[in-house]
Amino acid sequence: MGAVGADRKHCGLNSSMTDETADRIGLAFFTDEMRRRLQQKRREGRGGWFRQDDCEIQVLRDALMYKASLLFSQDRQDRQGCMIDYAALREVNLVDIANYAMMLWNRQRMDADGE
Repeated sequence: MGAVGADRKHCGLNSSMTDETADRIGLAFFTDEMRRRLQQKRREGRGGWFRQDDCEIQVLRDALMYKASLLFSQDRQDRQGCMIDYAALREVNLVDIANYAMMLWNRQRMDADGE
């Protein structure tokens, strides 16, 4: 069961709900998946992203850029002119991209606060 009672295959979103409801449900399911992925990676021995001594901020930037770059290719162009590999979009773990973005966002805040 997910955060709002539906299974993981179906997130409970539908076209008749309000934007606010869709945001709430979408975020609940997505953050649940982010937590699951972080837990999986901790079990594999990964961690320490929040400690400068364990993980330099550039490592997080590079990982985010690499994961995100897997989405882009020169064979398709979207309406804004971006080249997107739609097959890769199905293969790339968007939760990994979100987790790296979360880590980087928090590290930048920590660095700004002098930690």
